[in-house]
Amino acid sequence: MKRRRFGVVVLSFGVVAALVAAFAWLYWPQAGSPSAPRSQSAAAPGADSGSGAVSVPIVLEDLPVDPPAGGFPVGEPGDGGTDAGQDQGQDVDQGDGQDVDPGDGQDDGQGGDQGEPPADPCPDAGGRLAVTPDPLTLPAGATSGSVTIHNCGAESRDWTSATKPWVELAADHGTLGAGETHELGFTVDDSAQEPGDYTFKIKVSEPGHNVYVDVNATKSAEKPGLATEPAGCGTGCITKAWLTPRHGTPDVGLEVRTSVSAKVFVELGTQPPSHDDQGRPYLPKAELKFSTDHKFGIRWDTVLTPLQPGTGYHIIVVAVDQQGKRSTEHGRFTTTKPVTGLAGGAAGGCASNCVASAVLTPKPESADHTLTVRGHVPATFAVYVSEQAPQVGGDPTAASDQPSTEWTTELDLAYGTTYRIVLRAVDEQSRTQFKQGQFTTPDEPEHEHDVLVTFHKIHVSDSADGALRGEMRFEFEVGGVQHAEIAVGERKVNAPEWIDLDRGDRGVGRSVAAYAVGDHLPIRVQAWERDRHDDDFGWQFCDRGSQMFDEASGRVEFEECDIDIEWNTAAATIDLHPDTGGALPSCYGMDDGITGDVCAILEAGGADPSFRVYLTIDFIE
Repeated sequence: MKRRRFGVVVLSFGVVAALVAAFAWLYWPQAGSPSAPRSQSAAAPGADSGSGAVSVPIVLEDLPVDPPAGGFPVGEPGDGGTDAGQDQGQDVDQGDGQDVDPGDGQDDGQGGDQGEPPADPCPDAGGRLAVTPDPLTLPAGATSGSVTIHNCGAESRDWTSATKPWVELAADHGTLGAGETHELGFTVDDSAQEPGDYTFKIKVSEPGHNVYVDVNATKSAEKPGLATEPAGCGTGCITKAWLTPRHGTPDVGLEVRTSVSAKVFVELGTQPPSHDDQGRPYLPKAELKFSTDHKFGIRWDTVLTPLQPGTGYHIIVVAVDQQGKRSTEHGRFTTTKPVTGLAGGAAGGCASNCVASAVLTPKPESADHTLTVRGHVPATFAVYVSEQAPQVGGDPTAASDQPSTEWTTELDLAYGTTYRIVLRAVDEQSRTQFKQGQFTTPDEPEHEHDVLVTFHKIHVSDSADGALRGEMRFEFEVGGVQHAEIAVGERKVNAPEWIDLDRGDRGVGRSVAAYAVGDHLPIRVQAWERDRHDDDFGWQFCDRGSQMFDEASGRVEFEECDIDIEWNTAAATIDLHPDTGGALPSCYGMDDGITGDVCAILEAGGADPSFRVYLTIDFIE
């Protein structure tokens, strides 16, 4: 058995704690961000895109992107990748306004990516040029592709490129501004290659620094001397359309991959798309348009900007091959929403504005968050987090050690709680800026547990029969299910008296297993005290039976049995969330030898009979 220690809990009828809250994003938009238009609500995480369809939403930092007809976004994050379960190029409309993914949701993994978003190459680049992906694997038979050159420095950089004589590069030099990227396309003449796998390198240089990218390709043996191209876009050629959030702004990055050389067009709009006579989606009023500028390739990365915060967008991606055939994918996503009271200003020192962005990102399976701050100038940062208005004169929740333009820290938070947050930035000239806002952590997620509930003993303080010995019986209910097999039959009780529930099936006590219960487990124990019973009838002849009363307490008269029954209930809902570090030792207040992962004392008071029930709960592995 897995042991998770809790302190003992003394509970009266109806006592249960609940945390109810909502989650909110914290971020400051970049300077010059436009004001938000009317907002559309985001789709529920995990919602199916159609009746009976298997669909897995893409997640933008916990903001969902709905999969549409045809399975957009398709592929896996990173380079390459196709969706084996997708009937590419077919946009299926069921006529009820719901989009359906006709595939089986399985990814065949071409290109070798395994479900994690592509890593930012700049943290390891030392402020120099970086090239991604490395290595690059082309689809079998493909003779064109592209790599992305990143300027990871703070200044503009000139670059040159070179490769094998039988590989033609789309450009052999260029200039990138700070933080900019360039898509470098290439075309392979594989006529001299033998059928099978072959490799070559692409060299990207800047003064004093070279980057080499390995390119892996395969020449088909079906037509000697020629590489067989994959099927055109008429049968579906978009193998990936992947959205990635950009910290500190509502903008998103878009990766598009195709199985054949194609030019790509992208449209965004806040209104739902219409469909042409072939069932293909289009936006009658596209608000933003992007394209490869009529250039052909199999890779295209771009940034969708400027987007409005907290806004739902419909997106359509169209690929057109060199034969004019087209493939279409479409979907919907919602951008991040700023917290009320926070705003960014123009770049500058901390006397005016030095905070470019501050983003809170939730950690998986935890209420904790990661705070990432970016500044326009080097500064030291401190953050104050509290359920009340933070006092910035005291010790901060977290602080940076030295001036920098980027700082990340972890915040230890509780579920279902609204926090106020103040960020302080101090530049190298000792000028100070403050930002403040608030956010709410989500409710603690519900879990399922298999547990063993053991009732150890009952202490009767009042049998409801005055100084006389009362005739009492006890019924037990766990998770809304009454368990007659562990009931205590009628017996004489002379209060105050202890009743030992040892029945030999678990050392001490009577046990019942409950499976797949939630984080809150209701338990009831009901005591009946019988008066004026005529021994000529006997208990078994009473029509009342042994079904527990719904009411917590009361008294009822059965003339046909010549009895009165007075009852009272000890009930509570036990919180099964993992222990957060209580001060009491396990089973404090229980007899020596009684142990359990959860120990509780249920108390029935306010009416007769009065009693306490001692129980433990163990988690079953």
